[in-house]
Amino acid sequence: MKLRVKLLLFIILLLILSMTIFFIAPLFNKPERFPAIYTKDVHNPSIDPQLHHLFQTALQGDPHVWQYIPRKYETYDLAMIAVAHSPSSHILRDIPLRFRTYELVKSLFEHSESIRVAQLDTLPLSYLTYEIALLAVESNTPVENFKAPPREQISILKYIPKQYRDADLSMKAVSQFGKALEFVPKHLRTYELSLTAVTQDGRALQFVPNQLKTPELIWIAVGQNSKALKFVPKSSQTTDLVRMAVTKSGSALAYVAKQYLTDEIALLAAKESYAGLNHTPVEFITEEFLLQVLQTRRLSLSSIPDGVLTHALAEEIAKHDRNLLSRLPKEFKTPELQMIAVSAYGKDIQFIPSPDQSEALALAAVQNNGYALRYVAEHLQTDEVILSAVQNNGYALQYIAPEQQTYAFALTAVKTTGDALKYVQPIHKTTELIIHALQKDGRAIQYLKIEEITPEFATIAVSQNGRALEFTPPEMITAEMALIAVKNQGIALQYVPVALITSSLAYAAIEQNASALQYVPEHLKTYDLVLTAVKKSPTALKYVTNYDYLLSTAKIDQIEQ
Repeated sequence: MKLRVKLLLFIILLLILSMTIFFIAPLFNKPERFPAIYTKDVHNPSIDPQLHHLFQTALQGDPHVWQYIPRKYETYDLAMIAVAHSPSSHILRDIPLRFRTYELVKSLFEHSESIRVAQLDTLPLSYLTYEIALLAVESNTPVENFKAPPREQISILKYIPKQYRDADLSMKAVSQFGKALEFVPKHLRTYELSLTAVTQDGRALQFVPNQLKTPELIWIAVGQNSKALKFVPKSSQTTDLVRMAVTKSGSALAYVAKQYLTDEIALLAAKESYAGLNHTPVEFITEEFLLQVLQTRRLSLSSIPDGVLTHALAEEIAKHDRNLLSRLPKEFKTPELQMIAVSAYGKDIQFIPSPDQSEALALAAVQNNGYALRYVAEHLQTDEVILSAVQNNGYALQYIAPEQQTYAFALTAVKTTGDALKYVQPIHKTTELIIHALQKDGRAIQYLKIEEITPEFATIAVSQNGRALEFTPPEMITAEMALIAVKNQGIALQYVPVALITSSLAYAAIEQNASALQYVPEHLKTYDLVLTAVKKSPTALKYVTNYDYLLSTAKIDQIEQ
């Protein structure tokens, strides 16, 4: 008896602890509020005008490059530039506390396309003015994704002080996000406000007072979002309203009143989406019903209720359901259906036993997907079947027995897929074949032995794909070849011998891909080169480390007045 009492007490304590953690823990997850900062107290160091211009250019292109600006060069002016060009309020996380003035926050809220609750949480209480509240609701777009934190999925209006929630602010909130109506004081939920809310998001209908749910307002709500039908009183539904709802979204069938749940309405819903079919009463689902659905959309075998499948349905489904032959009952696997299946998904021939395969099936399969050659019965791998396979996908060459591989097969394969050079037998690697492979995919040069690579092959390869330089013997790389490579793929600069990297080569690489800056030797990272890279891609700033050298190469006339 004592043991039972102790066990009961333990369970009660465990429950209390769990509930405490559940309700209190979220309070500790809120970001800490930062102290109020006054503009007059901000230390705004001056930096070299060339650096200011460089950082300004980068921040205007991507405010998040703030993280790559060394602390000693951070200024309040640059912080203001960052927030003025940021589409997201998340940039506030990158701005140091010492720069977060009311003016900066206001500028952020004015320019941001999306204000999150998390940013509102961090503001000093003195910053939560009506002005800021108005800007917040005007730019708040909750993240309607179950993976997002719960607080981010609802309107920011919930976290705006109640004394600010007047008619003007409420109207701004529902104009931006209709479901903000949930947090509008009830005495302010007028017909005009409700109409604005459902026009923005029909689902806001759930927060509209019943006496305001007029036929006009209901029609607008359901027209905007058919799921709003869920919040329409059954007595207010009409045939036209229901028809519009299920035509826009089949899932709305779940909210249709019984008196309107007809074969016509169910068919409209099923044609619109799988969800519509899932909500269709089983008694409506017949062969004729499903054949009509299949005229407008695909269905899988799993969508067919038991006992409803017919040969006609199976043949229609075979056109779209991958791996159908692995799940289809044997009595439906007719030669006609098998042909339909492999013509749609060639690799499905793997589910047809070798004795049941035919040359016609094999040909249809490889013409759809060359990889299907892998599953074709050996006795059916005729020249025609093999040629069709490599014409569709050069990689099919790997499934041809070495003794069966011919020059014609190999040449066709590399013309289709340059990488197929990997599977070409040595005897077939002629100059003609190699050139065709490299013209299709320069990186196929990696499948040649070092002694097989010639300057001609290397030049063709890097012309097609600059990164082919990675597989070119360093001693074979010339300045001309390097230039061809980086003009094709700027980041191929990483494979150029350092002795060949010149200022002009670096510029050519940067022009093609600003990320190539990371492979430029430090002594060539001049102010002009870096500025060129940053103009193309602001994040290139992260590849700059020696700002003293950078400044020594700057010229005052490079700054546009």
